[in-house]
Amino acid sequence: KMLKEARKKNTMPATPRLSGAQRAVLSVYRKMLKEARKKNTMPATPRLSGAQRAVLSVYRKMLKEARKKNSPDVLIQQIRLKFRENQHIPRRQMNKIEYYLSYARNQLEIMKNQQNVTVSKVSVIPNTKKESL
Repeated sequence: KMLKEARKKNTMPATPRLSGAQRAVLSVYRKMLKEARKKNTMPATPRLSGAQRAVLSVYRKMLKEARKKNSPDVLIQQIRLKFRENQHIPRRQMNKIEYYLSYARNQLEIMKNQQNVTVSKVSVIPNTKKESL
């Protein structure tokens, strides 16, 4: 009785009630999933090659580094744009992939070493720390 009153007052969220047919479908679905897991026929995430993993790693690192900068939104947009432009390179063109991967790694190092990065025609404000002897 208290539960009904709480639901009427909207102080307690209503739980969805399943019909008999919905429960039966859900039960069959759960059994199928359980059997598929046992047989190891579950659709797994696609296996990535070494180059694909390397590209994703550099991409994530660049996005992470961009978030630390002064204008992260613009920088992140440019990073995404560059990676999207080159995402359709065939897997067999390893020379091209390695070239762009090394270019991305160099850009990542530049991003890490610079204090302020602005994205425009005049692109970079270098790190101005001076070491004393």
